[in-house]
Amino acid sequence: MVSHLSTKKEQAELRKTFNQFDSNGDGKIEEEEFVNAYKKVYPHMDPETVAKEATQFFKAADVDKNGSIDFGEWCAATIDKRGLLNE
Repeated sequence: MVSHLSTKKEQAELRKTFNQFDSNGDGKIEEEEFVNAYKKVYPHMDPETVAKEATQFFKAADVDKNGSIDFGEWCAATIDKRGLLNE
């Protein structure tokens, strides 16, 4: 699915960003990793507000509800982030 929705350059950018959020390098992003990375992206915002928004986004992106976001879920959420943020 992802290969049909983005170019190789976009896929490389998605992988690069995914790897930045996947701080332990295990190929999936746990909620704590996501919240911590989100706080780094938005250091000027109130940490509690950032954590709340990050948790909402994480739960929406974790489509299979297994407690982590894999690269496929990451791509789908990133490509369709407006839809996820509106849910």
